[in-house]
Amino acid sequence: MGADAADLLTRLRDELLAGRPAALVSVTAWRGSVPRKDYPRALFLADGQQLGTVGGGCVDGAARVLALRVLAEGGRLAETLELDGEDAEDASLVCGGALGLEAERLAPGAAALARVEALLADPALRPPVLYLLGGGHVGLALARFADALGWRVFVHDDRPEFVDAQRFPFAAARLGGPLASLSAWPPPTAADAIAIATRGHHLDLAALRWAIAQPAGYLGLLGSARKRALLERRLSEEGVSAAACARLHCPIGLAIGAESPEEIALAAAAELTAFRRGALPLAAASIAERKE
Repeated sequence: MGADAADLLTRLRDELLAGRPAALVSVTAWRGSVPRKDYPRALFLADGQQLGTVGGGCVDGAARVLALRVLAEGGRLAETLELDGEDAEDASLVCGGALGLEAERLAPGAAALARVEALLADPALRPPVLYLLGGGHVGLALARFADALGWRVFVHDDRPEFVDAQRFPFAAARLGGPLASLSAWPPPTAADAIAIATRGHHLDLAALRWAIAQPAGYLGLLGSARKRALLERRLSEEGVSAAACARLHCPIGLAIGAESPEEIALAAAAELTAFRRGALPLAAASIAERKE
């Protein structure tokens, strides 16, 4: 679950407050190869409109059938959907497992609102934060990818004009000025990521000093293996341990032969996704070394 689930639940709360019932369909279990394994939800409004998806194709079709039934009849309904038979083949699904679906009708009232508020309080709904240090070409492209992928983006640059609302309208937080201003942000958690893409080696080093002391689960730096070696040597001279430096992903991103700012950002976004989904380390976990 992530930002999309929180948005669905917020919309559900709005519907209930407006006096309209809705049906919430959840994936309750899965087996084998299925469209998604993050227990997604879909919301069906009283007029039949669907928000969100539980897997697409015949999976969403089955969810709709359940939702319309509970909207008409009330209560809850559950179904196990097999995805390895003729139905899955006819729906062009490449999966071969099973999903458990549950549809629940929520009617306006205190009980339903309390249930929605409890779901919204689930820490798992908190989207991960990307702490992006550097608002240049690569940083901007990476921020756009991250925003589309459900990350909250906090962006910093020593040049205020590079992090203004016009350039980063989607950012949850923007800071321009010295790195010391980062203390204004809440500290990262193990579910969050830091990506460093500043405009110079001296700023990279200063950013690394801050980042390496944070408990973020991912730490990436734009640059070459040569840059990494230089910066790690400086950090070592300052007393930073080899274990702390080993957390660094530099060059940032997956090895896809990226060259342009957008391609490099795509490689970095893919590595962020691998981190978020628990797929790191990968066999090729950095882009090919590029000249300084």
